[in-house]
Amino acid sequence: MFYSTFLWHNLYSYLADEKVVFLKFFACHCPGCWAYQNSGKLEYLTNSYVSTGTDQVVVLMLEHDEYNDENEFFGNSPNTQGYWVTANPIPKIDVEGGDRSVFTDYNMTFYPMIVKIYPDKTTELIYTN
Repeated sequence: MFYSTFLWHNLYSYLADEKVVFLKFFACHCPGCWAYQNSGKLEYLTNSYVSTGTDQVVVLMLEHDEYNDENEFFGNSPNTQGYWVTANPIPKIDVEGGDRSVFTDYNMTFYPMIVKIYPDKTTELIYTN
């Protein structure tokens, strides 16, 4: 499970509900991550499914830098590229503690990295910088 502001997210629950899950691995200090964020691609994908009522896609953003906190997410630090908490519907999760094994589980070596996970639990690498 991952924790984001006021919400718990459970990957296996989403998959059991037949949802396709996109995980975006990023770091607040990463210029490439910021450029991808500003492209709006994942926000467009999310909004396309939400606006049509087909709630079949879930996108979660997992922040890699274990030393970041809300200051980096809100752009209040020299260690961030900007204000990450925008008006888009994508949860941005500050992954800490034991949950950090997710980065090893998905063999994250570069960011940004986007992985697509199908309900049958197969994965597909969609993007890496």
